[in-house]
Amino acid sequence: MILNEVLLPAMKEVGDKFGEGKLILPFVLQSAEVMKKSVAYLENFLERKEGTSKGIVVLATVYGDVHDIGKNLVRTILSNNGYTVHDLGKQVPANRIIDAAIEHEADAIGLSALLVSTSKQMPLVVNELARRGIEIPVLIGGAAINRAFGRRILFLEDDSTPYPAGVYYCKDAFEGLAVMDQLSDPARRATLLEQIVGEAYAEAGKPRPVVRERRPDEARSTIGPAPDIPATRMRSVTSTKTTSPESMSSPSPGRFGVHVRSSLRIRVRMRTTARSAVPPGLTCVRTSSGTASSART
Repeated sequence: MILNEVLLPAMKEVGDKFGEGKLILPFVLQSAEVMKKSVAYLENFLERKEGTSKGIVVLATVYGDVHDIGKNLVRTILSNNGYTVHDLGKQVPANRIIDAAIEHEADAIGLSALLVSTSKQMPLVVNELARRGIEIPVLIGGAAINRAFGRRILFLEDDSTPYPAGVYYCKDAFEGLAVMDQLSDPARRATLLEQIVGEAYAEAGKPRPVVRERRPDEARSTIGPAPDIPATRMRSVTSTKTTSPESMSSPSPGRFGVHVRSSLRIRVRMRTTARSAVPPGLTCVRTSSGTASSART
C-alpha cells in the first residue's frame, strides 16, 4: 500500500515536473535518495515467494542515465515475487545489456530511463536485438517515457515490422510484475503480444498485415518428386567404322553435289570448279555390291 499509493505516485509527480522544467535536478536527486532509503527499509516487510524461480530478468538503467531508483524498486518487487533478477546498474551500454541477457539466458530485459535524452537508448537495444536475431521481451519504464513511446519503438527501424518478442511499457514496478506474470504463461503471453501489436498498429494509423494461416486439414500438394533420370549413353564411334550410304547426311554446299537413287547408286557430279580434273563426260557409278566403275556418257 505505501509503495503503490504513496511513494510511486510521488516519484511520478517529481519526474513529470522535472520533464516540464518546473523542478531542478538537485530536488530530483533528493527525492530519489528518499525513495531509495524508503524502499530499502520496506524490503524487510515485503513477502518473499520461495521456491523455483519463475523467470530470469536482466535489469539496467540505459547508457547516459545515472538514475536507478525506479529500477531498484522493480528489482525488489520482482525478486520478492519469485523472479531471478540480474541488476547491471546504471549507465549500461546496449551491447553489455544484450550480452548479459544471452549469458544469463534471460526471459526478459528491463530498461529504465529518467531523461528524454537517455530514453533514446531503448530503441537502440530493441533494434540491436532484432539485428542479432534474438527474441527476448523488453520491458521499459521511467519518468521520461509513456505508453505511446513504447508502441512507437516496437516497430523496427530496418523494415518497420514489430519486434517479434514485443516491447512492453510498464508505468510502475507493479505493472512490471503483472507483465512478467503474463509473459511467464505461454497462453497469456501470446494474448498480450497480440494486444500490444494491435494497439501499436492502431496508434500508428497503419493497416495490420494479414497473415494467412494454413488450416490443419488443408490439402497438401499431390505432385511427387521427379523420378531419377538415367544418364544418356554416348555411343562411341571408332575411326574404322564403315559408313553406309544410308547413314550419310547431306553435305554442306561445296564442290560436290550428292544424289542418292533407289538402286543405291550414287552419282557424284563434279561441279564447275573441278571439271578440269575429270575428263568430259566421265561419270562414276557405284553399284549395290560396292564395286565402282566408270563409264562415258
